[in-house]
Amino acid sequence: MNEELSLDQFFKNFVRFINRNKKFVFVFVVVNLLIVSSYYTILRPAQYRSIALCTSQIDKFEQQREFQRVAIDLINNLQIYIQAKDFKALSDVLSIDLDVARSFIEIKAIQLYQLDMNEEYRNVHKFEIELIVNSNKNYDAIEKGILYYFNNNQYLIDITDAYMTAKLSLYNDIVNEIEALQNERNITRHNGDFINTEVNSEDAVNEIISLAQKRESTLRDTKTSKVFSFVQGFNRLNTPQNNLLQWNLLTACISFILALFISLVRERI
Repeated sequence: MNEELSLDQFFKNFVRFINRNKKFVFVFVVVNLLIVSSYYTILRPAQYRSIALCTSQIDKFEQQREFQRVAIDLINNLQIYIQAKDFKALSDVLSIDLDVARSFIEIKAIQLYQLDMNEEYRNVHKFEIELIVNSNKNYDAIEKGILYYFNNNQYLIDITDAYMTAKLSLYNDIVNEIEALQNERNITRHNGDFINTEVNSEDAVNEIISLAQKRESTLRDTKTSKVFSFVQGFNRLNTPQNNLLQWNLLTACISFILALFISLVRERI
């Protein structure tokens, strides 16, 4: 009973306190809301957030199972230039105009996952690049710059050349083996007896088919393997994203609490 009376008295005192200081609290909150709104709509540059879906074959060239780790690290390394505001270095690395480099606010890469049948998350061979810029006019130049960044990295050039050389050698060996089997099949058919000729010919055909499949797979691998590719380029957004509503709500809550504290101090002085 005493606790109920205590809570009731506390609530009544709080209401009286709010009523005595309502003008100050209202003005304090409104002023802070105006300041925040003015900053996000007038003073702060517009920010455009966009996402690109990408993939990389670097793990294949390294013959490791790191999935997209190296590609993600290379993209995230670009944020160092942005944080240091060294946009000249960023423009050189990406081979883009300095004005385009200055439009960068943030860039980061994120590994993607999928839920398997066991309800466990597994890495997939794709990742996202999240980009925040102050202009929505430079997406084409930025995409070309990222492609340049990967295709002109000396380490990636070296491992790609080594991989392609090995694949080309394998392709040539398969082609030579197919030709040898075809020649052997023709000779066997010409000189052998009927039964053995049919058996050897069938075995040779099966092996030729198997090698032909490997040949096509190897050729396809060399044609489609790239250091970096855009599965889907950056979204071309025309509306800047400033999260004004969220910031206003947060500002209103903090301002209200701060106004109550200031009012309490004023009454006690």
